[in-house]
Amino acid sequence: MNNIMISVIVPVYNSEKFLEKSLKSLSEQTIDSIEFICVNDGSTDSSLDILNDFAERDHRFKIIDQKNRGVSAARNAALDIASGEYIMFMDSDDWYSKDTCMRALNYIVQYKADIVLYSMKMEYLDDSVIRSAFDESVIVFENDECRKLQRKCIGLIGKECENIQRLDYLSLIYLKIYKHQIIKENHLRFIDLKEIGSLEDGIFVMQYMQYVNKAVYINEPLYHYNRFNPDSITTKYRPNLQKQWSQQFSIIRDTVCRDNQEFLNALSNRMAYATLTLGLNAVSGTQSLVKKYHLVRDIFVRNDDYRCFTLSEMFSMPKSLAVYFFVAKYKLSLAAFLLLILMQCIRNARKGVN
Repeated sequence: MNNIMISVIVPVYNSEKFLEKSLKSLSEQTIDSIEFICVNDGSTDSSLDILNDFAERDHRFKIIDQKNRGVSAARNAALDIASGEYIMFMDSDDWYSKDTCMRALNYIVQYKADIVLYSMKMEYLDDSVIRSAFDESVIVFENDECRKLQRKCIGLIGKECENIQRLDYLSLIYLKIYKHQIIKENHLRFIDLKEIGSLEDGIFVMQYMQYVNKAVYINEPLYHYNRFNPDSITTKYRPNLQKQWSQQFSIIRDTVCRDNQEFLNALSNRMAYATLTLGLNAVSGTQSLVKKYHLVRDIFVRNDDYRCFTLSEMFSMPKSLAVYFFVAKYKLSLAAFLLLILMQCIRNARKGVN
């Protein structure tokens, strides 16, 4: 008889610097009816040795060792063998509080919910900052409210844009506890990043939310997100990003939005917001300024199929973002290019990049 309540899934790739801290936080969880499925995705450092050491000392650790296939394949491999009634996710350079799993389990059982969402602490070298999707302590979503929550996972609209920085908090895979039954019955899996560039976790969440009739948000920082790992925040030029994101948006449109106009508007705003990241990607390479400008201009030329933020939505945003999205809305490529160069310089200065 299965007595595992929670399966925690941890994809691991060359994480030796922070892996022990992450695994230690799992070993300190206060419930026994739990398993930690750690997938070594072809690491070339000592990550596998660290994983095996923990597995020898704690029977709750299960190790999968596979050739490098990417984070989506690693999570899918863990889902294939997970036996827990509920599923949680953690990245291998982050960590849990000691009672994270117990509290998440208590909440989803107490509220008889299909999913529980919670907040996180952004852990910097000398500071911690709590990041929350909502200001309220507890919010219960039922039926139609769950559809609105799903739409917020896709994108923000109207006055929600006042907190546009919260766009992706709701779609982060590791800030939730899920019902395994919903995942199995609907054959939910992660899409390969080679196809979509990013947001493999967000699409999983958006698709999962289609089957949720009751969700609960708990404003407690149960997850610790590592922001002092230099490898996780290094910005490198990705030449295929625009093509990959076009595929990403098509998948969201076809599998989640369908003919729902509010969902489509939310996706349009996500696409508009994406031009900022695409633009910063374009100016982060080693090309000449002329080439970078043409890359930025190409972003706006190729994105005629979405509704950019309305003026009222822009006025709700922080001024720096509002200015950028205003020039993006009217496809003022040169002005957008200059703003992106300025943003990139500021970002590099903060990271100490010459």
